[in-house]
Amino acid sequence: MMSEQLIELRKKKGISQEELAHEIGVSRQAVSKWETGQGFPDTDKLIKLVEFYDTSADYILFGRDPVQEEESIWKDKNFVKAMVFFGMITTIIALSIIILFFR
Repeated sequence: MMSEQLIELRKKKGISQEELAHEIGVSRQAVSKWETGQGFPDTDKLIKLVEFYDTSADYILFGRDPVQEEESIWKDKNFVKAMVFFGMITTIIALSIIILFFR
């Protein structure tokens, strides 16, 4: 839930709701509503939150960390095997073309 991410990000930053509200130009009550799930930031405020916390909208809205998801792809052995196989096939095709061209 978005409220959980907002609380986590604010606490990691070590700031109060009042301080966050001042930084992004809203009332403390607005921040409180977002963190309790009683309201949602509008697009402009969401952009300010993304910039302030140096994170992604995906993380704030859905709890997904794009960097972590990208890193996990490379931990998948089947994905790595497929990429190696694709690289080998591409190399074989490129070498075949070079050999045919310089014959």
